[in-house]
Amino acid sequence: MLRALSLPGSRSCLSAARQWWAAASCTQGLPEPVAGRVRAHQLRALLKVNALMTAATTIIALVVAYKLHRSAPLSVGVWMFAVLLFFAGQVRILLKRRGPPPRTASARTIRRAERAAVNLAVIWGSPPALFLPYATLDQRFVVIQISIGMLFCGALALASIPRAAITYAGLTVLLFVAFLLTRSLETALTIIPILLTFLAIICGTIVTLGRQAAQHVADQQLISDAAAEQKRLRDEMRRREARARMLASAVTTHR
Repeated sequence: MLRALSLPGSRSCLSAARQWWAAASCTQGLPEPVAGRVRAHQLRALLKVNALMTAATTIIALVVAYKLHRSAPLSVGVWMFAVLLFFAGQVRILLKRRGPPPRTASARTIRRAERAAVNLAVIWGSPPALFLPYATLDQRFVVIQISIGMLFCGALALASIPRAAITYAGLTVLLFVAFLLTRSLETALTIIPILLTFLAIICGTIVTLGRQAAQHVADQQLISDAAAEQKRLRDEMRRREARARMLASAVTTHR
């Protein structure tokens, strides 16, 4: 009986979560040509800040490594190796995208950006677990400050692709929560509601801005299509008028 009562509710929650995740793409319900332009707009905005995000990630990672290389050399080495792999991948993307910005983009391209967000979340969600157990009080302050700062900075840099930003923020917070639960339950019960509040603010803001941007692109596409249709009708009308004049001239000449 308990199973019969719980399954419908769990299924409805799962269905609602899937619908929300699909809506977070900001292209749900749009015709594919318009959706492609929306995705291209999202991708162009991300590529504009990609170099800055990569540089900031590398510089801040070097600061963390310099601050903690004596306290946790092995953890710092493993973490910096992951940072260098991310840096190499982003440089490859920057070199590959030297041409003109794309006018349309596929859903597969956006999924690649979401996977990159997972890598970035692992980089900035793992420092508390990797470094705090070995850090001094001063070093702990640096790690916590950078981790919380990168939670917001990373989500802001990825905000043009809402699902990538939500993936990054959600996974980063999840890694924070997992570390807190392994340390002190009392501390976890104090900090976890704060982290979840941060996550709710990030997700709500990003989805709202993403929908507004997608609606703006869709409206521009409708205006462009309407203008193109009007131009086609005007050209057709001119051709008919020219044909009518030619026929009239031919009839006059024949007479």
